[in-house]
Amino acid sequence: MSTSSGSSRSAELYRRVAQLGVEIADALEYAHQEGVIHRDIKPGNLLLNREGRVYVTDFGLARVAANDELTLSGDVVGTLRYMSPEQLNDSRRVDERTDIYSLGVTLFEIATARALFDAQDKPALIRQVLEAPPRSLRAVDPGAPRDLAMILLKATAKDPHERYSSAREMADDLQCFLDRRPVRARNAGPVMRSWRWCQRNRRVSMLMAAVMLLLSALVVVGFRGKQQFAKLASQKQWALYVSDIKRVQELNRQGNADEARRVLMRHVDDESRNFEWGLLLNECDANVPQVVVKNRVESLSTNFSPDGSTFVTTEWLPRAVVWDAKTGEELKRIELLEHGKFFDAKFAVDGHSLFLAHQAGCVRRWELSSGESIALSVPGGEERPSTYPTALAISSSGKWLAAAYREFAFDAPTTPSFIRVWDAASGEHLIRINDVGLQVHDIEFSPDGQWLSVASDDGIVRLVRTNDWMIGSKLKGHQGEVTALAFALSHNASTLASAGLRELSDGVVGELILWDVFSGRPLATVLYHEDMISSLAYSTNGKYLAAGSYDKEVSLWNPHDLTRVARLRVTHRP
Repeated sequence: MSTSSGSSRSAELYRRVAQLGVEIADALEYAHQEGVIHRDIKPGNLLLNREGRVYVTDFGLARVAANDELTLSGDVVGTLRYMSPEQLNDSRRVDERTDIYSLGVTLFEIATARALFDAQDKPALIRQVLEAPPRSLRAVDPGAPRDLAMILLKATAKDPHERYSSAREMADDLQCFLDRRPVRARNAGPVMRSWRWCQRNRRVSMLMAAVMLLLSALVVVGFRGKQQFAKLASQKQWALYVSDIKRVQELNRQGNADEARRVLMRHVDDESRNFEWGLLLNECDANVPQVVVKNRVESLSTNFSPDGSTFVTTEWLPRAVVWDAKTGEELKRIELLEHGKFFDAKFAVDGHSLFLAHQAGCVRRWELSSGESIALSVPGGEERPSTYPTALAISSSGKWLAAAYREFAFDAPTTPSFIRVWDAASGEHLIRINDVGLQVHDIEFSPDGQWLSVASDDGIVRLVRTNDWMIGSKLKGHQGEVTALAFALSHNASTLASAGLRELSDGVVGELILWDVFSGRPLATVLYHEDMISSLAYSTNGKYLAAGSYDKEVSLWNPHDLTRVARLRVTHRP
């Protein structure tokens, strides 16, 4: 009994630390937006009121970002144990990421009652801050949450570029931890760890690089003749490639991006294609008309109307917004008096109304023309206060609406997820589906309406038959949580894509699997070292599988063998 109680208290402590981190990061984000950098975040400069709300105090060492000279103290300012490496090296390099570093050190100390760097004399402490890697939360307490440990490691990285770029990003990741959502911070893989080692051991790494360069030159000389022979042997293919490249250049000049992309895709598997292929593919994407949405708040979900003329976004703020797909202008803003945000929103098949998954614990139907809103009925009335609908799915015929419910508990969740299904037209509740895992991340109907797929944190993709709403099969291939699903857009819907996580000895990596729905066998699998995939979608022509990830990148994959054909970087515009 005592062990269980201690574990519960530890979980409560770590969640409280994360909540404090969100509040402090929000305060810092406001200061940073006003051009003020605190430069001395530490436990002694944080005050708690009786309600447990935290206040950031003592801006005596703060610097105005627009003026490097405007400060109330000397060049090296701050409390040494909480100072960032750049504060010790060159105070002129200090920016918002310095406060993020100090916040990470402070949260580590609050969570463990130990200093991140514990040297007792000043010279040794300075060496630790400048050279020693930060300790993981799990090195002090192996039972500490992995996601929170990764957040603190990212915040306290030596290199400012490896930290969160803003206090808002750190607050969002801490909120993801509190909401039981996947966080962006990930363990550094072997490549990143090697790079950091090289930075710490420059002389040795330069010598090793010189040796490797010499060996590479010998290898290149040895194989150059063989490569030239292979190139001559494929002159016909090379001539076709050159001809098509010239044609693509002309098509791009004419603005015919679709035809240019089609010609390029002929050579997606050619060994002879060079860097110009990728440049021209990016040029095709640049020729596609773009719409800039004037929204500075990060979206939770985005879904288009059936005719593609509008789309709806849900946000971290308690609102949903309908946008014009051509102009990017805001058409309608949906806000409720009840506290909480919308986790997901889907258009009804007629395009005249929206279904909204709300944090108050209900699914609502919102009529766009009149603004009338009604909550869909559930047997027994309201859900438990801690149980929210977080993902919605509508069958292609518009017959069914499904919602996945998850529990957001202060400590570990105890109530398994479940799914509710309604008649989308009448709002009549049809069934509650249980035994779908502890936490469901995504649900999708198949195009033919025969299956409802369910992505869960136990690594299993469940396929629910819609004729009797029973679980028909379980697709087992992921070793970590499954985060996103997408059916191929064909009538028989025999192929399903799923994205998830896999833990390796050197960290967590992403995993993408294609399934044959009827046999339950995986058709293709690929591991990738980028950030976690948060959404999947097939192109309407079935030629691409698009995967969006939390690192603001969209990858286009060949939907047959999972070879990557393009990577598109998403940037924020002012």
